[in-house]
Amino acid sequence: MPVKDLEFTALEAKRFTRRGERLVIDRLDQNSSVSVIYPVDDQTADVEFRFTVTYGAVASIRIEGRLIFTGDAKALVASWRDKKSMPNEIASEIHTAVMTACIPEAVMVARDLHLPPPIPIPQVKFDGKPVQPAKGGWSPEIA
Repeated sequence: MPVKDLEFTALEAKRFTRRGERLVIDRLDQNSSVSVIYPVDDQTADVEFRFTVTYGAVASIRIEGRLIFTGDAKALVASWRDKKSMPNEIASEIHTAVMTACIPEAVMVARDLHLPPPIPIPQVKFDGKPVQPAKGGWSPEIA
């Protein structure tokens, strides 16, 4: 696994409405970004990141941290220095690791602020057709 030693360095959460007020969350946005990449050696780089969840004008959660990337760090650092971007495969691994670590933390912070969790709630639709039980009867699973 190319991402090692992920740690949080800052966490900031703000709710702009009072508890009890009707929440009107028109947008729920999540963003993961890399702010700085430092070379450690040819195979290792130190990557600083920021993960942000915004609940429209209702609230925001920001988590900052760092991780150690092991792999083709030389190409990562060169791409970052020249274009302020990362190779697609490396970017995918880094952002996946950041989201995997930050979303559960943001869910817990959202709970403390009495906000909905920052994860998409699945929408169950049946296209207006009546739902028929399976041959063996009703099942606890709904697909």
